[in-house]
Amino acid sequence: MDILLISGLVLFTINYVTGWLLKFRLLSISKILHQIMFALLIINLLIILLFKVSGFYNISLCVLSLLMLFILPFGKKGSGYHITVSTIGFILYVILILNPLNNF
Repeated sequence: MDILLISGLVLFTINYVTGWLLKFRLLSISKILHQIMFALLIINLLIILLFKVSGFYNISLCVLSLLMLFILPFGKKGSGYHITVSTIGFILYVILILNPLNNF
């Protein structure tokens, strides 16, 4: 597996878990730090999309995961919308990585 894919998974997992910890008030970080983590994740996914992903199915998964990240800020933080959209984005990325048809 490629370093870009692994780093994307690490960033996605850290950001996703951080969101849940923030929701349950088990963690407190600055808004700017959370935004930086979010931005790094988007940048990583854009680089993967531009240089790593091939095939319609893989490109679709990557684009849909990115789309979920782009529409995420439109919901109230911690709301059902925010949780659903972030979960869908994370699941789509995991499917992309675990896809046995990958030829990364």
